[in-house]
Amino acid sequence: MGQNKTGNRKKRIISAAVFLILLAVGTVWWFLPVRILRGCRPEDITRIDVEGFPVVGTVTLDEEETRIIAENMYECGAKHAGISFGAMGYVFKLHFYKGEEAVSSFSVIKEDWGRSPLFWFRPDKGSYCLDYLNELSM
Repeated sequence: MGQNKTGNRKKRIISAAVFLILLAVGTVWWFLPVRILRGCRPEDITRIDVEGFPVVGTVTLDEEETRIIAENMYECGAKHAGISFGAMGYVFKLHFYKGEEAVSSFSVIKEDWGRSPLFWFRPDKGSYCLDYLNELSM
């Protein structure tokens, strides 16, 4: 009978330790900056398709516009700001490509607010290029 109590106690301690470790890892992951370009450098991005331009819908940016936006998104980075699962809407939705491979998609909502399909983000530094995208859309 004494061994059974000791065994249950060990199981509880191990379960609590595993829970605390998972909680710590999750917390660290949440607060680490996120790279919008998912492991690519700005010079790796060969094409950006943008949804949200009035009248024409989706536009493929030229080489200079692609470079400017890719550099901005790379420099800004992102910090998790909440869970956006199921949220809809955007001002501009950016689709980044490396060659013909889609690297990532990112929705710009405001200068300081964006989202991926799962999370809301705030820029780690600077702001998302909403003004520049608005200029391109005119």
